[in-house]
Amino acid sequence: MTKAGLRVFLLFAFLGGETIARCMSSQGNHPVNPDDPTGTIKSQLEGMVKTQIGQGYRGGFQVLDSIIAHHGSTTKGEDLSDPYGTLKGCILFCAVNADSLDYESGVMGIFKNGAILWHSDPIFKGDWGGTLSLQDINHDGKVEILVEWYPTSDITVRYLWIISWDGHSGRIINQVEPRQGNSMLISAIEMFHVIEPDTVQPALIRGYCPYTEGLADLFPDTAISTLPWITYSWNGSLYGLWPSTPQVSGDVFLPANRLTVGVHCLAKQIDPDTLSFQYTWQSDPRSKQAMAFFALNGVSHSFASSEPKNWRYIGYWRDQPIAAWEVEGLDGYGGSLKSGDTLKGVRLKAKGVPGIVRFYAQGFQPPPAFGLNNPAYKSAYEQNVFNNSYSNLTLGPVDPPIQLGPVTFVDTLKNYLSRSRTLGWFT
Repeated sequence: MTKAGLRVFLLFAFLGGETIARCMSSQGNHPVNPDDPTGTIKSQLEGMVKTQIGQGYRGGFQVLDSIIAHHGSTTKGEDLSDPYGTLKGCILFCAVNADSLDYESGVMGIFKNGAILWHSDPIFKGDWGGTLSLQDINHDGKVEILVEWYPTSDITVRYLWIISWDGHSGRIINQVEPRQGNSMLISAIEMFHVIEPDTVQPALIRGYCPYTEGLADLFPDTAISTLPWITYSWNGSLYGLWPSTPQVSGDVFLPANRLTVGVHCLAKQIDPDTLSFQYTWQSDPRSKQAMAFFALNGVSHSFASSEPKNWRYIGYWRDQPIAAWEVEGLDGYGGSLKSGDTLKGVRLKAKGVPGIVRFYAQGFQPPPAFGLNNPAYKSAYEQNVFNNSYSNLTLGPVDPPIQLGPVTFVDTLKNYLSRSRTLGWFT
């Protein structure tokens, strides 16, 4: 595929109708912003931008409380949170000198209570492509605002800028190319991902760069063995590409266990020999990932499943008593269970008996690039479910014993009672 063809493919594959928050001239008709229905924020911000940044500057903005509450993001699946409460009431804005068509001197800033608390120097290039993530990625006690910008000549390319925000002022903490002054963190559209190796180490940031021209000039001292995948890391003061940066290839399962979910199961008899199991999933507000997959281990293979909108039953494992469900769609994020939300509607009907089963829940992450046809995929996939998920216990349909031994069955019931009390399901 040619470079131009690849860019067209990426544009249609990943843009997908997503609204891009971008810097643009305020002239012309624009739809009403639901976060600013009266235009008060726009009017105040435009006046402040002209006064403090420049008469020719025009901008766009995002109300951070709104995108956090509604899980809005131009790049899907990343954490949008306010871990220290320092973003409350803040409005993130961009500004470019539209009068002079100067798209090489963009500005980003924070607006709150009718005043600009902070704004950057005019260093941003092109147009604002949206907010990738809001979280403390380097564990320094400050929230990082990750924003993407793209050159006006090519909307399929993204440059990632990282602003460290302490509630009063911001600081750019990404590596900058000294000649052109642009961010050194580069990827194709919708392909940046924040990777948390664990809860202690600073996060990594992986991008996808199918356009390899010029990369050797940008990174002359660093060999990148995983191209077109490039991983960026924190060196104690900046995010960038360093000789010590661990490179994460595209054919690995990324961490998917950065979530905590609870499940309530209502089991009831619907006819003399059939039970209904109705599941309601609740994601903890502190979850960093949206649940996009779950499996039940130990359930009977004979049941009928019905699912809520955007979810599908993907089958029963042949060699183990495990059934699994996942989000539908190309990106696997739109219908996923976001932090703090509830998912109702998963229902099983079975002729088995109720039992205590284990569930595995995984957060949204892009799938590995080696694909379903790779012989190693099945084994790696199964191990990934067991070792890279949040796991706990719930109810489910289980097969009754082939030969019912009264003493053994009474022991099973006593075990269920004891475990249920231990789990706090009843007193």
